[in-house]
Amino acid sequence: MLSYTLENVFMLTVFQLLISGIILCSSVAVLCLQKEVRKSLTLVSAAFSCYCLHFLLTAFISYRNLSHPASVGMATETELLVRLLQHAALVLLGLSFFVSYQEKLGNYFWALVGLVFLLMSGGGYLAGSYLPGASSAVFYPALLNGFWLSGVAAANFQRKGRKALLAGTALCFLALAQLLAASPGAESSVWLWSLTHAAVLVGL
Repeated sequence: MLSYTLENVFMLTVFQLLISGIILCSSVAVLCLQKEVRKSLTLVSAAFSCYCLHFLLTAFISYRNLSHPASVGMATETELLVRLLQHAALVLLGLSFFVSYQEKLGNYFWALVGLVFLLMSGGGYLAGSYLPGASSAVFYPALLNGFWLSGVAAANFQRKGRKALLAGTALCFLALAQLLAASPGAESSVWLWSLTHAAVLVGL
């Protein structure tokens, strides 16, 4: 178990950024080598682009807090941007598992992608802004992300069975990280903080 210090927050965030960057570079490289554009890989690349930006911004803020302890914390606008980037990453990652339905939906598929993204991002923001609770800005978006990824994993297991074991397990760990972040006392419990970051690393 890691102690909750500014140094550990920065190191874990940088490590998550490096893993996300490797995944992004790999998916983009495969995408460029493909003769035909694979829509699922396009969504995965877009998801990890957002995830890299999310971790990059979080790492920058952690480094600033480490260098200037008096300025610990995030501005409201920056915190919103960090949450929206994470929302975008997780929504796009989940949608990449449903590309096979595009043949049935045709052009409506991309409209559905945009609709789900707006509902997820807007719903999390509105819930965090207007529902009661001091930590609602973190609780409701994380809860929404957790349920979304859990639903995607369950649908993938149901559709592909054992073939979905690797990808489905990764989604389950990412969902677990979001649900842990939404659990009571997540902001003050060292154990929950450590488990959340561990789940993200395993999921990645």
